[in-house]
Amino acid sequence: MWSRSYRRHVIMAFPSFDTATNSWAPQADISWPSGPERQSEFVRFPLRVMTESEAVACALRRGQSWIDNRLRARSAEKTANLVVDRINSLPSSGEPISSPPPNLRRRSGMIRLNPLLSRNSNLRS
Repeated sequence: MWSRSYRRHVIMAFPSFDTATNSWAPQADISWPSGPERQSEFVRFPLRVMTESEAVACALRRGQSWIDNRLRARSAEKTANLVVDRINSLPSSGEPISSPPPNLRRRSGMIRLNPLLSRNSNLRS
């Protein structure tokens, strides 16, 4: 059996001979931990190669790409969920939103200290 560990996943290559094309089809069973259990996906790759060893190498290599894509999609999903959570935590339209302190002012998208207000606040201290 051909296998490889990659980014907390296990890739097990299962090449099969395609009699219709007289070539080898790379396939892999990819599994990963999910809490106390393991999840897995059996992936068939459309590429056909001439030898069994090429099919194994292809399945292991493409299995890594499949894992990278899965983790990238999961990361994007987590980011989207964080954005939704933050939006949901904003005050409703009836509640006032706190404004910035009076010694801050906006100019061309940047926040800068208002020197007059800052100077006056320093004099009071």
